[in-house]
Amino acid sequence: MPGFWTFSISFFRALPPRGKRILLAFIVFILLTEIAVWFVFHVSDDEIKLTPLQILNIQEYSRFKSAKTGAEKGDAQALYEMATMYRSGAGVSKNYNKAVKSFIQSAKQGHTQSQYVLGTLYDKGEGVPQSYARAAEWYEIAAHIGNHMEAQYALANFYFNGRGVPHDYLMAIKWYRKAAGKGHPTAQYLLGTFYAEGWGVERDFLEAYIWFSLAARKADQVKAEKFSYNPVQSLKTLKLKMTEVQINSAERALAEWQADK
Repeated sequence: MPGFWTFSISFFRALPPRGKRILLAFIVFILLTEIAVWFVFHVSDDEIKLTPLQILNIQEYSRFKSAKTGAEKGDAQALYEMATMYRSGAGVSKNYNKAVKSFIQSAKQGHTQSQYVLGTLYDKGEGVPQSYARAAEWYEIAAHIGNHMEAQYALANFYFNGRGVPHDYLMAIKWYRKAAGKGHPTAQYLLGTFYAEGWGVERDFLEAYIWFSLAARKADQVKAEKFSYNPVQSLKTLKLKMTEVQINSAERALAEWQADK
């Protein structure tokens, strides 16, 4: 090894000034490259280690770093964004424990989307022990306090099916109506079905007509959730049971409802 260094020093001294500058620049470049590679693959904080595939997406990595900085300051939106990335593994190694912890921190600050997501996690048992009761609690917080449309729809389904809460048609109708009023097409379809069939409410073709008509405008979305849900066909069937006077009255009521929105 001493012979190598002796040769290297002699070689360097023998170079002309321009050659020395070029060689030094090359050595500095190699060192900086090595440092950069080491940082990406060996950074001590395991939360920001990247897989080779994630390295290709620098934007995701930068977004995680930005969210983490805000989360460390207790920002609810940043906590939600960081939790979402831990959940999906975007820009960071997937980690459900850290995702749930961050969602809860965000939710406790009143972040409605975090509250709703926690409901879905407990609903599916994703990263947490499956619990319909816990899911219902988070759905209700997001639905009631946060006025969250998807949470209202999910909570309505829970009451309709008696999942995590007592089976209750009236409560289901209450939350379906709130979600339907915000434009949730499946909630509109189901609310129409309640009134068309008289489930938990007095049969009312006018109400059913309004909700079926609204749902029919987004029939593909409704059928995508459940193939047997067909607002277009339900509206046609309902019309066969109605007089022309009733249909005209329902059309006026629909126009008035839309005008109020």
